Amino acid sequence: MQENINTVAPVYCASRAVCMHFDISRTTLWRLAQLEGFPEPLKLGRAVRYRLDEVEAFLRDQEA
Repeated sequence: MQENINTVAPVYCASRAVCMHFDISRTTLWRLAQLEGFPEPLKLGRAVRYRLDEVEAFLRDQEA
């Protein structure tokens, strides 16, 4: 019997896409990445990807 499990795969985005999504510059993203608590990116060779939901949660917590 197969269970119906609703899972959503996390969305990983390149730096440029993260910047466009949150309307920030790449320099701002780099500065944010230096802060304690900012989500660690997934590094695949030279490619760097951020989990969009984790970045969004971090920015939401910074506003509070």
